[in-house]
Amino acid sequence: MDKEDKRRYFVVGSVYLEVVTPLFQQKLDENYKSLNFKCLKDFLDNTAVLHTLFHLRHRNAWCCTDKANCRSHGALPLNHHQWKQLYAENPGPGIHNCFCKYTAKSVEPEDLDVSLCGLILFNCCNLGPLDQEAVSILRRNKNDYLSHNTTCGITKDEYGPLMDELKTNILQLDQTKEDELIRIQKRPLDDALCNKYMTTLLNIHEILEKIDTNTTKTLHCVQQIWQHLTTQSLTKQGLEEKTGKQGNHKHPIKPYKLGQSIFIVHHQTDLSSVIGGDWSSKVSDIVMMDDGRLVICLPDQSRLLISNTDGSQVDSIPVQDTPCSVTAVNNSTVAVPLLYNGCGGRIGITTINNKLVVGGENRLLIIDHQTGEVVQTIQADCDPARLHGSGDRIFYSDINNNNLYWYSYTDDRHHTRTLPSRPTSMTSLQDGSLMDKEDKKRYFVVGSVYLEVVTPLFQQKLDENYRSLNFVCLKDFLDNTAVLHTLFHLRHRNARCCTDKTNCRSHGALPLNHHQWKQLYAENPGPGIHNCFCKYTAKSVKPEDLDLSLCGLILFNCCNLGPLELEAVSILRRNKNDYLSHNTTCGITKDEYGPLMDELKTNILQLDQTKEDELIRIQNRPLDDALCNKYMTTLLDIHEILEKIDTHTTETLCCVQQIWHHLTTQIFTKESLEENTDTQDTHIYSIKPYKLGQSIFTLHRNIDLTSVVGNALTSFITHCLKPVVGYYSVVTDMVMMDDGRLVMCLPLQKRLLIYNTYGSQVDSLHVRGGPSKVIAVNNSTVAVTLYGSKCIEIYDMNNKLKLKLIAVPEIMWNGITTINNKLVVNGHKSLLMIDYHTGEVVQTIQTDRQPYRLHGSGDRLFYCDIDYNDNKKLYWYSYTHDRHHTLTLPSPHRSMTTLQDGSLYVVCKDGSVQHVSSDCKQYKPVTTLQSTPVVEGIHYSLVQRKLVIRHTHFVTVFK
Repeated sequence: MDKEDKRRYFVVGSVYLEVVTPLFQQKLDENYKSLNFKCLKDFLDNTAVLHTLFHLRHRNAWCCTDKANCRSHGALPLNHHQWKQLYAENPGPGIHNCFCKYTAKSVEPEDLDVSLCGLILFNCCNLGPLDQEAVSILRRNKNDYLSHNTTCGITKDEYGPLMDELKTNILQLDQTKEDELIRIQKRPLDDALCNKYMTTLLNIHEILEKIDTNTTKTLHCVQQIWQHLTTQSLTKQGLEEKTGKQGNHKHPIKPYKLGQSIFIVHHQTDLSSVIGGDWSSKVSDIVMMDDGRLVICLPDQSRLLISNTDGSQVDSIPVQDTPCSVTAVNNSTVAVPLLYNGCGGRIGITTINNKLVVGGENRLLIIDHQTGEVVQTIQADCDPARLHGSGDRIFYSDINNNNLYWYSYTDDRHHTRTLPSRPTSMTSLQDGSLMDKEDKKRYFVVGSVYLEVVTPLFQQKLDENYRSLNFVCLKDFLDNTAVLHTLFHLRHRNARCCTDKTNCRSHGALPLNHHQWKQLYAENPGPGIHNCFCKYTAKSVKPEDLDLSLCGLILFNCCNLGPLELEAVSILRRNKNDYLSHNTTCGITKDEYGPLMDELKTNILQLDQTKEDELIRIQNRPLDDALCNKYMTTLLDIHEILEKIDTHTTETLCCVQQIWHHLTTQIFTKESLEENTDTQDTHIYSIKPYKLGQSIFTLHRNIDLTSVVGNALTSFITHCLKPVVGYYSVVTDMVMMDDGRLVMCLPLQKRLLIYNTYGSQVDSLHVRGGPSKVIAVNNSTVAVTLYGSKCIEIYDMNNKLKLKLIAVPEIMWNGITTINNKLVVNGHKSLLMIDYHTGEVVQTIQTDRQPYRLHGSGDRLFYCDIDYNDNKKLYWYSYTHDRHHTLTLPSPHRSMTTLQDGSLYVVCKDGSVQHVSSDCKQYKPVTTLQSTPVVEGIHYSLVQRKLVIRHTHFVTVFK
């Protein structure tokens, strides 16, 4: 990506996060205080404000009071997540759907993002006409230019008018901000800060919606991402949304019958040899870690005992005082309170929403374990003991009575239940859901209608429409001047085109977001002298590549539909956004469901009368928890939670980058690759391009392999069943894992050798057959091809296990690489894409020669001709252009790797190392790496930032 595009994005993003957001929050605070409200909660509870916001969220509702001001808006600008952030439903079933059923939560202006804050300002505050317009334009531009911007860039054509508009409207709200705007506009690009800002500004739902959740592994990964995103902030409203869902995602099971027999004895662990015979007086608390280890408090011995569940002691940790209780903080960390004088046995500890909870005198203390600060104090009527956190509730007991107490974040109240005897310990089981099952069933029905009926119906209608106009494919239809011109102006504001000027439009909002535009069109080569639709060409997309929103947008604006069909498409798109995209509770209320289903049925049948039986079938189906959870990951717009992540810590930023990497590598299409691969490198490895041939690396270490592999060159060539021309080394391939371990193929010894970069052997793994080539699949797994075998084997390097054998009858030679989370191997004059989860060949790319020595990088697959042809050309296939390209080098190449700026190092047979530019148009030799002795292979780790060169009997590591 153009660095200037990124700098422009950085400036605009900085303006929104450093100026607009706090300005909106300040304006809201000033406004409600000028109306004599003490806090935002009181303002939101005001009848006029509540009534206004209620109808911005609820359609077709008539309230019991103030009916003259009831409204039924076409679209619902206040989304489900935002409404739940502001209001809680009062206890009791309620006899009607009215604003009187709701009470505001204790939120502050700084809890609200720019979108929600601006919505309240625009609709509920006493602003003048110019201030109202300024708020509306600033909210609109954030959505148009930042929320869906997956390239982290803003073009020169967009930037000038956008900054003028931002400046005008910000100064309309606050004249003192001019100097701050000038300062931000002059700042240089700060890559790290820009990446942090992107995670706050980006709406990533359009990528999440494309994740294939039909595989268990992918669904589990999505669930982990969801859990991370939903446990980043400790607020009453955040907890209300978040904690209940985790159990449902991980453990979708039916509720237990109270008192039923659920468990059977698995094992009894006798610890008498360690702690003596009196268990009750020696062990004060116990917790099981996620990996199954038991951590046990031994206060008399001042230590923590760590035991496996089979009774074997693993280890113990001395504690400098008396450990009283223990709770797990994460997979490897526990928190332990110590028994000080006067505390007795009442000290307890638990966790909720990634915070620690301990009991104080008539209160519960919420503690940030990273900073040690008490972030919240909750008053109680007793001294809480025996604490337990579950969902949105903190349970506790009083040593003086038989009551079980709990505090609920949902209603900000304490509750009690009297038990037959004093509670001494408690835990939550797997069915501890807080959500109404009927709400979830209704959500499941509506979600099923959208994914199983509406989406394919929209795609079918689009396909029928462009074919009826004699277009062979969707690409041709999108390249049609009228269609391209229409869609161009749905994405670009204030643009006057060079032709067809009478049809130019400047829309108030831009319904075609940045991600969708990039999915449909690519900019033609060349700088272009103006911002016009003639600069763009459609990509090779198909209707089934488009989600419901984008497909519906094209149908509505570019296809020949009748008035009733147009209205049906508009309503179906609108309702998906209003009821599913922001629905973080995975539920739809009874009040919403009836009118919504009537509207869905009417408009679906308007488009296709044959769908009635399918709708009835879906409405009659029982709740399928597992399928409902999968559908939620497809339908949910999670950007409002991502925006709350604290990206100011390195650990969290790294996590966000890993999430982003996962989300952008789940769908294997040409257009998604065009979007994704460049952003990956830009986000995580933002550096200036290297000068070709420059000295980049310094020697870190030589690893001598002689003692391990022996002087076995002759033996290897003699005994290998099918020696391959060109393989003259005992170590035939190597790869560096993300944690720095080197994995090497030793075919003669039939094993994988595992080294660390300091030169010490860590381990080895036996392979049945001679391992030829190896590639890292993820942080702990490698894929290996074997000599004389038409299969791929997948190994877990942490546990030294073979996970899978994939038969590939078409495989030729033994090269292997990865691209976009898929394996790639050689076929007969073809490249074979393999899904390593299923073992299926998902795509075959034809080549005009036999590919050899594979390497995947970005959206490109590099290869060379078979050795005995002595061909000096480097070949690559580009997904962006769906074409093969070539570059002639001084000598046939032996190995290649991609550096951090996207350029390549290519090792040639003549001993040279050629530095090839990222666009593969130029190259220069790297004299400092001139190979003596001969280089057999080369590999660069983007994570470790180390270059590894393989020779016959040793390995050189550079950094």
